[in-house]
Amino acid sequence: MPGGVRTQLGSIDSAGPTWQRRSGTCGPWATQGAYHYESFPLLNATGDVQTVRVDYMFPVATRRGHGAGESLPPGLVFVYDHPFDPTNPSVGCRFAQEGAGLHSEFAITLQPGEWIEVVASLSLPTIVDHFGPAYLRVETLDRCGDGVLGETEACDDGNTVGGDGCSSDCRTVEFGYTCMLPGDDCVSSVCGDGFVGGDEECDPALHGATGCSPTCTVMPGWSCPPDQSCHPVVCGDGFIDSPETCDDFGASIGSGCDANCQIEFINSAGLDGGGANFPVPVGRWIATTSSGFFNDYKFMAEPDKTYVIEAFVGAPYECQATSPDIRLSLRGNPINEGYFVWTIDTDRGHGVGGCPRLVWTAPSMADGFFGEELIVSIMAILQNYDPFYVWIHEAP
Repeated sequence: MPGGVRTQLGSIDSAGPTWQRRSGTCGPWATQGAYHYESFPLLNATGDVQTVRVDYMFPVATRRGHGAGESLPPGLVFVYDHPFDPTNPSVGCRFAQEGAGLHSEFAITLQPGEWIEVVASLSLPTIVDHFGPAYLRVETLDRCGDGVLGETEACDDGNTVGGDGCSSDCRTVEFGYTCMLPGDDCVSSVCGDGFVGGDEECDPALHGATGCSPTCTVMPGWSCPPDQSCHPVVCGDGFIDSPETCDDFGASIGSGCDANCQIEFINSAGLDGGGANFPVPVGRWIATTSSGFFNDYKFMAEPDKTYVIEAFVGAPYECQATSPDIRLSLRGNPINEGYFVWTIDTDRGHGVGGCPRLVWTAPSMADGFFGEELIVSIMAILQNYDPFYVWIHEAP
């Protein structure tokens, strides 16, 4: 089913199986050795052609003093015809995907009844610090024309023909139309029909007459969010309404949003480059430039709290870049040798417009984590992004 997600826990450890891994092109690998791996069979049993996104996260490196240490990426993920035979790895290998940090991710289209096997392998037989728990996440991608509205679709009228109100790729409701229910035909927009379409900014039948005019335009000083009643623009109400750039319900100064509901920036321009470890209070925005190298920032993580780390290009909340190649890593500080030393998690493209976004929950005190300073590394290899923004904040 499009939009469906399944996560399978796994592990790569010293007691697990080994094989003679292949190269990144499925050819012979020159370095002989016993490479640890795990495999997952995948079957398309839906009866329809499905495209799935596969994300394998390799084990997080353990603390210093337990072997070879950090290595990124620690391995590759291979796609084989099912069944996979580790004693004859030259047969059935379709392709391999190297990771970006701890994650290796790819998309593949499967025919009805088609089997594949996903094989995750460490890239070196000596990376013993990357033994431990891992996971495989499989997401069935949206399929335009199936009459099911997916997360990446603005509409789905059951076909892939444009000009009928829903674009051929299901990403846009065409001007002058309203697409009410997935699978149904789109209809011409009429002010007062309870749907916002065409050049309408709101609809009194949906938003109410207060704040939305009889001509379906938003009245000055009001905001009419989708599927909500209109409300006056008031700083401190928790809604981000233009000209506001943030709204944290009137939290204290220093939270990242000032008393006028404007973002509080920390300007770290000029600190581009290795080892700066610029300190950032949680909640504050960083305004900087990326000159093709990397930026390091540090923040204090507290037990049991969930943190969101995001990067933007051009403007806050936007990614004004074509095919951005920006890599985000959350890691411990090897100098401190605290609860975390090496990389905790990585991301490359799960945020707005393909910019990186990472969500991470700190362990509890019961697990031995009492809070410590962590490092956020933003790498933009061989590309310049100016202006460039980083936001480290607690999850709502």
